[in-house]
Amino acid sequence: MKRMTCARLARTSLVGAFGLFCDAPASAATCDISFGQASGLNAMPAAQAIGFATAPFYTQVCGGIAIPNAFKVDESGGSIFGHFHIAADDPTVNCFTTNATWPSGVMGRQIGAGPCVAINPLTTSRYVAVHTTTQWIRVRTASTTKWRATQIKVMGTVSVKVLVEQTDGTWWQFTDLTPGIWNLGNTGKFAKNAFVQNQSTAGAPMSFDNFVVAHNL
Repeated sequence: MKRMTCARLARTSLVGAFGLFCDAPASAATCDISFGQASGLNAMPAAQAIGFATAPFYTQVCGGIAIPNAFKVDESGGSIFGHFHIAADDPTVNCFTTNATWPSGVMGRQIGAGPCVAINPLTTSRYVAVHTTTQWIRVRTASTTKWRATQIKVMGTVSVKVLVEQTDGTWWQFTDLTPGIWNLGNTGKFAKNAFVQNQSTAGAPMSFDNFVVAHNL
């Protein structure tokens, strides 16, 4: 699976204040929500095999048996589409099969005029893509564990922003995150929801990957 190293620290602000805060405590468990975990994909409707994330959307279990925690990634913001895309990272995955059934196929590779050869979507690395510049993606957990957003990989050609709703009712924002890997500053508080959206309604819809959280804080 895709792994990342530390990179730029995002600009942070809360009610006009600015600050630079670094990594979560060393004792925290870190989870890279990479949108390609087989258990999360398999729990979704079969339509996800061709890249559609629909209700119940995508859930990734983090922490293993010792410290399990389930993070859900869904759509929030009133989009008329009711789904977002979890597309294949590999650009050679370029077709949809018509003769292979879920879960052994549907996504596939096609060379020239040849047939679309099915691949297993449960072992295919993914990223998130949306339809419009106003569509939000939300990250949250139903667990009572304390957690923070710590990193995001912005893909595509446009900037995104990450808004964090914290458990004390305050909000923190990370703005103008250009394509690349960004560390999200430690706000000193714990997250309730994290929202990812286009920085601007102009330009192309956003895409991102590797949303990293620190949990069991």
